[in-house]
Amino acid sequence: MDVVAFLNLNPTELLILMVCALAAIFWMVQFFIFIQMEDAAFPGRYDKLIWGIALTFMNVPAALVFREWRYRRRREMAARARGRL
Repeated sequence: MDVVAFLNLNPTELLILMVCALAAIFWMVQFFIFIQMEDAAFPGRYDKLIWGIALTFMNVPAALVFREWRYRRRREMAARARGRL
């Protein structure tokens, strides 16, 4: 039995469902990474709280910004480490 026929979805609806599922998985991964980070990893006093609120209420857009922030921060820390050696 075909999955599309089983769910009674046309291809467009199935595509939308798959994109939403991938976005939810991406958000969950970023949220779990956020939860596991130490408070010292955030530069400001309330930065972790602000990121938590943003990830909770803005979902996927905040997760995209958070991922970019982590990437840039990691590159900056690597550049500092190379400069010290």
